[in-house]
Amino acid sequence: MNTKTILPVVALAGLALATGSANAAIMATDVIVVDLGKTGQLTTSTAIANWNNVARDNPGSNVFTNPDVIISDAIRYSDGGATGVTMTSAGTSGIGGLVITSAGAAASFTSTGVIPDSAQIDVSFASSSASAFTFANLNSSLTYNLEIMSLVDSGTARNANDITVNGTTISIDPNDSPGIYAFNDISVNGSNEIVISFGTNSGAANAQHINALELTAVSEPSSELELTGFTYDPSTGASEVNIKGSPGTRYELVEDSDLDFSTPDQNPVPLTGVTLGTQDGNGVITDSFGNATVQFNLGTANDATFIRAESAP
Repeated sequence: MNTKTILPVVALAGLALATGSANAAIMATDVIVVDLGKTGQLTTSTAIANWNNVARDNPGSNVFTNPDVIISDAIRYSDGGATGVTMTSAGTSGIGGLVITSAGAAASFTSTGVIPDSAQIDVSFASSSASAFTFANLNSSLTYNLEIMSLVDSGTARNANDITVNGTTISIDPNDSPGIYAFNDISVNGSNEIVISFGTNSGAANAQHINALELTAVSEPSSELELTGFTYDPSTGASEVNIKGSPGTRYELVEDSDLDFSTPDQNPVPLTGVTLGTQDGNGVITDSFGNATVQFNLGTANDATFIRAESAP
């Protein structure tokens, strides 16, 4: 019986799953999505789409107390598992009774796609200079991407204002569709938090409006490149392997019957398909998390074959 051996190798500019602190369960690639809205207008979770709903019965101001733990243990989008992340509000905030209809399918988050209508049609608002939302109990070894949907219908005039996230400030205008604003590569503060602070405002026209949020945990680079999940069909030679490397990096596979790889049998190994990442000839470009899954054929003649991945710009 023929055997095939996969060889994980160390390479520069790789990516490794970061491990968290003892009290944080959130891991790299975890995604948390939050619907801020009225009771009865919640976003339903499914087997592959799990939302955190922050709902209040009565529209109007002062719905959130100060401070208010509005999520005690956020669930991850992919499977509904607990992340240990909490979310609190501070300042004068409420749930608005506005009905949002102008974004529709155009409103999408990067990690989870089109935002359901139920998450778009109502808003949380803040009309106090001290207002803020805080994600806490985060993993300090990771960075995070945060996307905020802030939208009201064009017929409801609202002024542009500032939102600051851990020191980075952008101006948002709730009348601009589809109203998606992104903060990327955020590091937590000294308390393992991400704080979303609202600029000075007063009254409805100047209030901040947030319909929904998406928080994505991102791996930090390390010095390792990993090959995992190798499969091989001895009857056909059909093979598959997962590559975990640097985000947006092109890799090729090299095959040799000798561990020294001095005279490779195939360099690069021809790819027959890519199911994760983007195929580029006989190479693959990893996704935004540094992952790729490729298919190839090792044949059925060799008693042993060694495979490694190499970055190949």
